[in-house]
Amino acid sequence: MDLLLIECIKSEVEAGRKVAHLVIVEKEGAAPRGEGTAMVVKENGEILGTIGGGKIEFEAIEEAKKSMIKNESKTLEYGVNVSSESAGEFCGGKVKVFLKVYKPEEKIVIAGAGHVGYNLYCFAEKLGYDVMMLDDRDGFLTEERYPKAVALYRGDIIDNLKKISLDKNTYVMVSSSSHLSDENILFEVLKNDPKYIGMLGSKKKVSTIFKSLLKRGVSEEKLSKVNSPVGIGLGGSTPEDVAFSIMAEIHVIKNEGKLKHMKKDVSEII
Repeated sequence: MDLLLIECIKSEVEAGRKVAHLVIVEKEGAAPRGEGTAMVVKENGEILGTIGGGKIEFEAIEEAKKSMIKNESKTLEYGVNVSSESAGEFCGGKVKVFLKVYKPEEKIVIAGAGHVGYNLYCFAEKLGYDVMMLDDRDGFLTEERYPKAVALYRGDIIDNLKKISLDKNTYVMVSSSSHLSDENILFEVLKNDPKYIGMLGSKKKVSTIFKSLLKRGVSEEKLSKVNSPVGIGLGGSTPEDVAFSIMAEIHVIKNEGKLKHMKKDVSEII
């Protein structure tokens, strides 16, 4: 069973879905199952294995569903009443269950390895994202320049995008070598539903590309999902500044946060 649970976790994560692994790590007194007993709860609520059934398992499954939404691992404690038919009485005990949430690695797909694309790679890699770089220009994608990228896609960007799962765990940045290329890349990306889409460009460039995409049949609803002009207004205009503002925007969306200052009033501090 343990191997089945491990295979289940692996297949769910590889398919882009979260999964919760629950293991009894401590037992005191009487309980239906012992230490090391485990089960898996999938994102859709399906289960594999058991930690004893009954009220405890039901509550643990419900907690697993909540924890997957919050990406939160934790230890759960439950009191147990076990009936003894021969003795005609109830025996008490308790169990501790460790709940571990596994989630797919979040990846950033950067279509364009220019100055901004390179600096975005640097920030994203340090923050733990899986980075995939795409470019159709000779010599732009080398292992020496992108040693920690999980994939380097050289050649036609549209063809290579079709090889990548642009799912809800994916953040896409469009910053290629020309307006036409950006438009075509964006057209392909919008056939999917990644968590984030950004495109580098001025208001005029964005307006021109959006009008063209509307004529090509892309809906306004789809275009509204594109962050462009991209990034958070942090000031600065260097490639590093722009990449940092884009990374900040992605990180806010990833953590489902809102932009706010952490500074407190002096009265709250002292």
